[in-house]
Amino acid sequence: MTYSRRGVFGLISAGMITIPALAETPQGMTEVVVDIKTPELFQYSHNAEKKQRPASLVKLMTVYLLLIAIREKRVSLNTTIVTSLEATKQEPTKVWLKEGEKFTVHEALCALVVKSANDVAYATAEFLAEGSHQQFVLMMNDQAKNLGMSDTHYLDASGLSDSLDQHSTAANTALLMSRIIQDFPFEYAIYFSRTEYYWRGKSYERNDRNRIFERTSIDGMKTGYTRKARFNVAASYYVSDGVHKVMVIMKAPSYRTRLTVMKKLIIV
Repeated sequence: MTYSRRGVFGLISAGMITIPALAETPQGMTEVVVDIKTPELFQYSHNAEKKQRPASLVKLMTVYLLLIAIREKRVSLNTTIVTSLEATKQEPTKVWLKEGEKFTVHEALCALVVKSANDVAYATAEFLAEGSHQQFVLMMNDQAKNLGMSDTHYLDASGLSDSLDQHSTAANTALLMSRIIQDFPFEYAIYFSRTEYYWRGKSYERNDRNRIFERTSIDGMKTGYTRKARFNVAASYYVSDGVHKVMVIMKAPSYRTRLTVMKKLIIV
């Protein structure tokens, strides 16, 4: 059964709708499950409109804006991005770009989704905003507003900032993830399902990401972590009737908790 966004939130908050497997939700954690075609309607929700630190889920917007640039033919997968000095200074996770190093838009998408590379995110932001990372942040916030992500505010292109001034919600993140899948189904299938990619002849993968693919039935995802944000994930999966769903979990206290809750949410 599908419930209206506000309606189901109120009922769950009042304890009238519960899923037994999720009855003991760790304090501070928020979750939501939606159908990608109607992301404004919650199929399961727990504090889905509470503002949280998104960590690398911020990169979903960076990827979305890059895919829009491809669709509008402003760039192609083979377009070259040049690394600035400031991009090289970004903290890990990163691919350790050097100033002046060049990489393609295709490589950027792989590094952003799989490796969650902060230096690539910064360089991509500068590339799309004519050299200004801050201008790109304005673009991110404008796009969030256009999508109806009213509880989201970005400070950077990577999610490195742990300030609560950079925030989103499980509900807003599910909306963005759903739009990526609907607007760019081909690209989503290629990049968000990858378990590894090659950068300068070297294979890169994320063990935490691959374990989730191995132990669940998801078909695509983006993870995020910082010390204050804790463990976040936005993931998609199909159910038996062919409906494509998105789940978002924010502020899980551990990797193990995030994985456990993901397995339980897949039945919703």
